[in-house]
Parts: sequence; C-alpha cells; structure tokens
Amino acid sequence: MIDSKMFKKAILAGIMIGLGVAAKTLVENPYLGAFLFSLGLLAVFELQLNLYTGKVGFSTFSPKTLTIIYIGNAIGMLITIFLFSTNPNYVSTLQQASIAKFAKPWYQMLAMGTVCGMLIHTATRAKTNKIITVLCIMVFILVGAEHCIADMANLWYAPGLIPLGKFCLVIIGNILGAKLVEFLLN
Repeated sequence: MIDSKMFKKAILAGIMIGLGVAAKTLVENPYLGAFLFSLGLLAVFELQLNLYTGKVGFSTFSPKTLTIIYIGNAIGMLITIFLFSTNPNYVSTLQQASIAKFAKPWYQMLAMGTVCGMLIHTATRAKTNKIITVLCIMVFILVGAEHCIADMANLWYAPGLIPLGKFCLVIIGNILGAKLVEFLLN
C-alpha cells in the first residue's frame, strides 16, 4: 500500500526542484541561477517534502519507499516541464544544455553525480542551517554536478539510450555520494 501523503509530498518536491531548474535555466547570470535553484531544496526542507536525493543516504528508508519517492519526484518534474514547455527560451536553453550534458563521458557523469550526492546529503544533514543549504546548492550547480531529479528535465529534452544510460550513472553517483558522507560521519 502506498502512503498517499508521502507520495504527494514527493510530487511537490519534484515540482520545487523543477522550479529551481526553470529559474537556473531562464536566468542568464550563472551565480544568480545557482542561488535561485536553492529555492527547491529550501522549500523541500521547510515544507518537509520527500526528495529522493535527500533521503537516499539514510538507511532508515527502504528501497520500496525510495522508489515511491523517486516516482513522485519524477511526476513533479514532469509537471514542471509541462508548465514551462510553452516558454521558448526555457525549451531552447534546456535543449542546448541537455545535448552538452549528455555529451560528457560516462565517468564524468558518475563522478559529478557522486559530488552532487555528497553536497545534497550534506545540505540535508545541516538542513536547519540555510546558509549551508544555499552554498551546497550553489556549489553543486556551479561545479557542474549532476542531480538525478533535476537532470530529468535534461533527459526529457535529449531522449535516447545513451543519455538514459548516463542518467542512470547519475542516479548511482547520487547514491554513492550520499552514502559516502553518511559512512564518513558515522
């Protein structure tokens, strides 16, 4: 049985991350875009939403629960992609970014997924400190780290087997990074 409240909070988390992607995509200044992207994670923390990358490092969440959260996040991202699909600047900028993103070598996608997992897990562990949250998000954006929920927008605009394979490496990297931080803290 699926916990409907948990699932709805996962959908809303996906929407919040999608809004962060939209802000980052539509703002020309990369620093401002990285700063505005942090709205997504701040909203996740403040509203106690369920974000896959915020939960995956903790052993208290079962694979079933994480899968439900991931599916909810995906639905939320798809809602946001749909809402912004009428904005030509959003679509063209995201299409160009998607082609560049999935042109990266597989090992870079895995490594940058791991970096993102480390930063998101750090932000989650320090969630009451808004400065840490914002800085973790800004660093993840500015260094080109890969987030398996945010990157769904890129996968939407660059579909195919190779992008899908690299996207799966981002998921693995997010898990590895989160688990690494958790392991080193305990």
